[in-house]
Amino acid sequence: MNKKHWKQGALLLLAAATMIVSHNGGAAHVYAENTSSGTSAVPTSSNISDVNESKLKITYASEKQKVKVNARVFLRDKVKASQPAVLSYAIGNAAIARVEPNGLVTGLKAGTTKVTITAESQSETVRITVPIEVTAAVAVAAPKYASVKVMVSGKTYTVQTVTVPKGTPVTAGLANKTVGQVQSLRGMAAAYRADVAVNGTFFSAYEDPPIPYGNIISNGDVANISNLGTTIGFRADGTAVMDTLRIRTTTRRIAGKEDKSYVMTNDKGDALNWGDVHTAIGAGPRLVVNGEVKIDAETEGFRDPKILTGGGARSGIGIKKDGSILIATIPGATMKQWAAVMLKLGAYQAMNLDGGASSGLLLKDKTITAEGRLLSNALLFGSGLKY
Repeated sequence: MNKKHWKQGALLLLAAATMIVSHNGGAAHVYAENTSSGTSAVPTSSNISDVNESKLKITYASEKQKVKVNARVFLRDKVKASQPAVLSYAIGNAAIARVEPNGLVTGLKAGTTKVTITAESQSETVRITVPIEVTAAVAVAAPKYASVKVMVSGKTYTVQTVTVPKGTPVTAGLANKTVGQVQSLRGMAAAYRADVAVNGTFFSAYEDPPIPYGNIISNGDVANISNLGTTIGFRADGTAVMDTLRIRTTTRRIAGKEDKSYVMTNDKGDALNWGDVHTAIGAGPRLVVNGEVKIDAETEGFRDPKILTGGGARSGIGIKKDGSILIATIPGATMKQWAAVMLKLGAYQAMNLDGGASSGLLLKDKTITAEGRLLSNALLFGSGLKY
């Protein structure tokens, strides 16, 4: 897709390191340290992080946090701070679990470790330690490939499909793990150890640097904002959501540090509960809504005739009623035809991804649809993903 047909000046945001947290919490067995008053770490069973009655207090909602291997959970959702504070996270044993700067924990290996949460306000610093228990992964069925013939309006289309079971680990793959570069789909799949790879959002394929045009959330951080089209997101509980995601960034300084947070709405301004979405890719237009064909490309911001009226090679992604993910490619179709095909394939929700020479789909060692150029980004699935 040519850049002139997408909104000019798509805002690039590299990973935000911290967020302001004001969630409700409860008691936790923690270690507390108030560095502003010089007290040393002491064990406590209180729901107050600072035993010396400091103004800044942080709590965690449970005595420990459980997570399964290859599963993910946001710690920030269970943290309560008594006043605005910048939060940072540090893992004890990186072989057992991984923690992102935003508090997203990924289980790597069965065992126990801990995460130290540091809160910094304008005048003081407080730390708590949360035990982490990583348990065995939940078994997920293997993805399934099928070549399907679908008839729409008297014409038969051969569609390549991969169905990915609900709860399969997923991530947004970035070329060379960086925004603004390109790589083969096979290269991205290998870098992340993915079983399934499909091309993602549009990007400036003929310009340098090759910047994405769609929303991207990777490892819980907003990596790119476009505020156009439709976005598919994946929650920490394994479910998928799809909407016209619009992201607004707010920034303030606390303790001398820049702190970013995000307000997420749909294109009508209604709030979206996407706080636990760790992975998202935006493209569009939307094809299927609640089991019915529904396309409104112009309202979503598209102006390219290849999207509005023309035909071409397409990639698409859908959510079935059982929560499984449908990925499909087709060698040539208009958006109306593509939407009808996705509906017949069983999509309850569906959207278009980048297409044309970008259309590509892999399943393990099998190239199902070969992309015609290097890509900026992809959606990657697999039981052994390396995030």
